[in-house]
Amino acid sequence: MKIQKRAELGNRRALIFAVLFVTLVSVGIGCASATITVCHSGCDYASIQAAVDAADSGDTIEVHSGTYYENVDVNKTLSLKGVDTGSGKPVVDAGGKDSAITLLVDAITLEGFNATNSGSLNGDSGLKIISSNNTLTDNTISNTNYGMYLYFSRGNNVTGNTVSNSNDGIDLSSSCNNIIEGNTVTKNDGGIDLSSSHNNIITGNDITNSKWGCDFYNSYNNTISNNTVSNNDYGMYLYSSGDNNLTGNSVRANDYGIYLTSSCNGNTISRNYVDRNDNAIYISYSRNNTLTSNDLTNSKYHGICLTSSSNSNNITNNYVYNNSDDGIHIYSSSNNELYLNDFINNSANVYSYGSTNIWYSQERFTYTYNGRVRKNYLGNYWSDYKDKYPDAGEIDAYGLWNIPYSIDEDKDTYPLMKPVVNYYVTTTGTFDTGPSKKPYPASFGIHNGTIKPTKILQVIKLYTYPCTGTGGHTEYAKICKGSRCIETEPWGGYTGDWHNISFSQPFELLPNVEYNYTIKTGSYPQIHHTNALLTADGWINCTEFEDANGDIQYDWIPAIKLLSD
Repeated sequence: MKIQKRAELGNRRALIFAVLFVTLVSVGIGCASATITVCHSGCDYASIQAAVDAADSGDTIEVHSGTYYENVDVNKTLSLKGVDTGSGKPVVDAGGKDSAITLLVDAITLEGFNATNSGSLNGDSGLKIISSNNTLTDNTISNTNYGMYLYFSRGNNVTGNTVSNSNDGIDLSSSCNNIIEGNTVTKNDGGIDLSSSHNNIITGNDITNSKWGCDFYNSYNNTISNNTVSNNDYGMYLYSSGDNNLTGNSVRANDYGIYLTSSCNGNTISRNYVDRNDNAIYISYSRNNTLTSNDLTNSKYHGICLTSSSNSNNITNNYVYNNSDDGIHIYSSSNNELYLNDFINNSANVYSYGSTNIWYSQERFTYTYNGRVRKNYLGNYWSDYKDKYPDAGEIDAYGLWNIPYSIDEDKDTYPLMKPVVNYYVTTTGTFDTGPSKKPYPASFGIHNGTIKPTKILQVIKLYTYPCTGTGGHTEYAKICKGSRCIETEPWGGYTGDWHNISFSQPFELLPNVEYNYTIKTGSYPQIHHTNALLTADGWINCTEFEDANGDIQYDWIPAIKLLSD
């Protein structure tokens, strides 16, 4: 009897184990992502939409070569991949109505498609994105209303696509924190257009043969870098847009190279190569912009034009060469500061009317000229100076002419005898990001990034701008070049000069050299919400910020000053 009960008990255990095993295997199989194929014959489905409807979130849909006449709505988190099976990318033809492909939910990957023939109503597109955190790469869009249309869309990566022969190439409307990189955008009415869109990165794109190359309306804190913009009516056009960084772009053979108008305030235009345009940089009704280290050459008309109350702009270290009209043309615009610029071989180096401006630095710079260290105010280099003032001489081996250069009612009191490259300017002052215009949201955490000064800096301590009414501060910082780092002493708490923290020893930062920083903050320091910030003293960039909760941001720069005393 005992033997029979033991046998029955063993059988029950075996049965329970078998049921559990089958259940676990079934659950495991149910959770695995599937790959679904689409083609005209021999695949799982003949229609892309049918495959989307049948798929589960996380699945991959592979679409083979061929033309698919449909309007695809992707309403699940899927990976859609076009597969060239011999006759090119699969073509999604919208049939002249609506959009070819619409992304309705977040975190979709769309790769390797050709989208065409959208409708012509507002919003009809080759690719329409009304969700966030998607990846769109290696797609070709042509003959559509909008090529790509991002609407209230955030955190997308749009890379390596080709958009042509559309009304607008890539259009962002009320869309923020996107990366638009490495795309070819050509033969459209508008190339890359932003409307009420902020904190986007537009980099490494080829934007050509359109009416509007980059067109920004009411858009702020965007970075537009390292793009090639050529053969457009307007290369880069900004309207009522501020605090953007335009840097390192090649802007060539456009009617207008870079055009700012209607309260485009606080933008930074730096290190751009602007060549063979009708006008290189044209600024109208706009204030407080920084133009620095640009090459502005071979224009049909002007190198720089300031007109219609474009006041209080800072213009330094630009190379303005061989422009067929004026090197710089200023009309009814005042309180601009212009120094350390080269004006060389322009038909007229300068024209100014109805304007009062400052044509030399407002601080005395320490600089090296002909091997000797000097300290003085510095103006600009004018290639026609000796023709105008043949009897002028040098001021005490300072590299400065002793007769001011006249500019309408203004004058450059400290004109340079040689081009700017001969004056090696140093400073023992500050590297100052300035307070943030929009310091919130703010949090404490660890900032990592890079800093690249434009002048020699002697550094001994770091100041942190706190949010109003808070104890925002830095608890620890280090600045490194390779394996060599200088760290701060421990923060002393909320006593004495608690806004500042001292480094373990004084050190020097060299111009145009990139250094890495790590800054650990406490309480609520002010934040510049951008991934790259050009200051009067050089660049500071954000690589990564991790807050106290472990959340990562890529566009949080601490508001700081590096001080020499």
